[in-house]
Amino acid sequence: MRVTRQFCQGMAVVAMLLALYPSPASAQVYRWVDANGNVHYGDRPADGAKTLDIPSAATTDPGGLRDGERQRLETIRARRERRTTRDDDTEPRPRASNAGAPDCEVHTRQYRQARQQLRAGYRPSEGDALRRRVRASMAAMNRHCR
Repeated sequence: MRVTRQFCQGMAVVAMLLALYPSPASAQVYRWVDANGNVHYGDRPADGAKTLDIPSAATTDPGGLRDGERQRLETIRARRERRTTRDDDTEPRPRASNAGAPDCEVHTRQYRQARQQLRAGYRPSEGDALRRRVRASMAAMNRHCR
């Protein structure tokens, strides 16, 4: 069976829609056994269904952690929080050995200008060109700012 590009794009759209589908914080889950003896679970009650109480993952404390794992988990959460509060976490940092080089400064300025234009808004015809400028200037910064 050959997988076409259109099929992959369709599956990507379905996956994104499922990921964006809001899930309730605590939902009712029902369990029942059909006439053939198969066990089923669902969000709607069927004949003879029993209600299962499943706590929300967001409110559950991660139990069963080994020594040091809880501290590592808190470190990861703190880093993630710092990363989301930083103004621009995608900008490559100039390296100290050549940070004052003219080429580095030029490409850093071009990168910042292109990012600023992307944030400020653009017409649909300009978006691809701006994203190409950002990628090109970032690659140039990685080459020249060493």
